[in-house]
Amino acid sequence: MPTFDADREEITAFKVDGTYLFKQYFDRDDEFDALKSYYKNDKYRFEVPEDELDDVQQILDEYFFDLRIEDNRHSYCVVMEQGDDHSDVLRNSVLTRHRGSNVVFLMKDLLSVEQAVEQGARRLSETNVNIEL
Repeated sequence: MPTFDADREEITAFKVDGTYLFKQYFDRDDEFDALKSYYKNDKYRFEVPEDELDDVQQILDEYFFDLRIEDNRHSYCVVMEQGDDHSDVLRNSVLTRHRGSNVVFLMKDLLSVEQAVEQGARRLSETNVNIEL
């Protein structure tokens, strides 16, 4: 009997203050509708309480997404000066924090980190900015 392997898209989630945060654009309405109760319009991200994570992982699994929990948040952070145009970086950021004259962005994935660096951001590890997320 033939089998097929569907390509699964990986979504990176970050645990911040007991809530899992992730950003994802879903191409299909039914995918988004299944998770829209977790979507925060004002922050353009999904927020999943810790006790509901298994349910969300199961929903994502049904649509061929893998939710990967990332513990090393600092590797996903970039920094820009507050006055710089950071609109392109903000688009792929899950969370932002202001520190002095800097803005720290927690990016949704490593590709977004690379793109932000190409757009003038610096990796958090290459700065003197200290932050807890």
